[in-house]
Amino acid sequence: MVFTLFIGFQYLFTWLSVRVKAVKSLITSKPSLIFYKGDFNYQSMKKERITIEEFYTAALQNGFSTLDGIDFIILETTGDIAIIEKITNNKKTTLKDVEMEP
Repeated sequence: MVFTLFIGFQYLFTWLSVRVKAVKSLITSKPSLIFYKGDFNYQSMKKERITIEEFYTAALQNGFSTLDGIDFIILETTGDIAIIEKITNNKKTTLKDVEMEP
């Protein structure tokens, strides 16, 4: 009985989040900007409970030996760390939904 109720609520919340923008914003979070052009956003790091060492590890795993070649580091809603190389021209970026808190 409890399992069926749980599945029903999961279906209801998923259905509502796809159709009602307010429900989606309550249920899902936005990606957080953690590093921006040479500076870490320590407030966002504290909010997300993540350490600077985790970002250094992610940078190394993505082939960066220094942070000089990185413009953005983003903590995705899935927990993945996205690293964006330096942007050299004025093309549109994929950072539309990133929460950019000071």
